[in-house]
Amino acid sequence: MVGSAQPTTITVQSNIEHPFYLYLNGEQINKIPTSKVEAHDLVLTDYQIRIEFRDITQPILKETVKPKSGKNSIYKVKIDTLKKQHRLELYETLKPSDVSEFSESYYHMPDYEGKLGCAWPVDESVHEDLLNNLKGQEIEAPMLFKIRSFVSSRCLTVDQFKPILALVEEEHEKEELAEFAYSYLYDRENFSELYSEFQYSQTVADIKRYIQKHTGNRR
Repeated sequence: MVGSAQPTTITVQSNIEHPFYLYLNGEQINKIPTSKVEAHDLVLTDYQIRIEFRDITQPILKETVKPKSGKNSIYKVKIDTLKKQHRLELYETLKPSDVSEFSESYYHMPDYEGKLGCAWPVDESVHEDLLNNLKGQEIEAPMLFKIRSFVSSRCLTVDQFKPILALVEEEHEKEELAEFAYSYLYDRENFSELYSEFQYSQTVADIKRYIQKHTGNRR
């Protein structure tokens, strides 16, 4: 690729329901999945964009873009959730701002360098309140919906999610909940620590296949 004369900015936006990780020429730009990412001080004439959505069931989006030199090229992700055929469109080109609106703040877990599903795990008091609310109740459809809502809207580590998963008795319901939670857990690459909660080795094998299908990784 040929270098351009002036530093350039690329901004990528999606709707708030589809936070993502942005890669430019293989380099991960944001650590935390979000719906708006800015990359500054770019000097090449074209970039390979790769967008991985936090929700691993959404397809990876790959496109080559040619941002305008010295400008902020703003691209929007067009989401087709039914066909799962997403695309990137140039929305507008602006003069770069002197002050970036993009910044990241997140918890740094000791000895963990993997991908983050969320930024700040909930306080233990919040976690304990949820556990106490769930204990003694039958884990049926309405309660499973409540757990899913909590997992996707808050932030849990694998260690925090494990005792919640343990409350689910039916193996197939436990499997479905674990597969759903993978996208949202803070330290998703520690997911294998949950496998001891399952009764059957076949269930673990099915979960591994599910994750591999959507991420290309073995966990």
